[in-house]
Amino acid sequence: MGVEPTALCLEGRCSTAELRPLSGAGRRAMRFDCMLPARRPVNGEPASARIARMSPNETQEAFLRESNVALLATVDRRGRAHAAPIWYLYEDGEFVMSTGRGSQKHRNIEANPEVTLVIDRRSLPYYYLSARGRAELGPALSGEDRGRIASRYLTEEQTRRYLERMAGLDSVSIRLKPRKLIEFNGQAGR
Repeated sequence: MGVEPTALCLEGRCSTAELRPLSGAGRRAMRFDCMLPARRPVNGEPASARIARMSPNETQEAFLRESNVALLATVDRRGRAHAAPIWYLYEDGEFVMSTGRGSQKHRNIEANPEVTLVIDRRSLPYYYLSARGRAELGPALSGEDRGRIASRYLTEEQTRRYLERMAGLDSVSIRLKPRKLIEFNGQAGR
């Protein structure tokens, strides 16, 4: 019985323990040669059966409807990484978020709009989506949109109190239409 990969080779089927750097690629290579002779089953099920059971888009859409907190990764003007938890709303292929005007996230996106948004499930079976793309900053979200985001994570009463507290704060919206989605569906251990 195999396990899902924890890092992927070029063919997307090898785990970290089965990878070696691509020959001649140098020390900073992010690509790997596959060392497995043939595709292996995961939990006794071949990849073709898993793909036929549910398309990745259906899996991704269902997962993004869950109220998982995301992690937004940005880079500042000096090239330093910054990652912070953030609530989101996903509609029509776009992530909608909000942050305080002048916050680290806001300043970093102004300097470099290339971001990565990671949404993960931290209970078994582990699963995550990593969305890469160019973030767009915009005006503050309406109270209604802010409420739609908050209600994904809070009870009705908590949402009401949250909106009251946030009413006077200066904020900006962040919109991300992913250029690339990376999906991981794995298990812990070997």
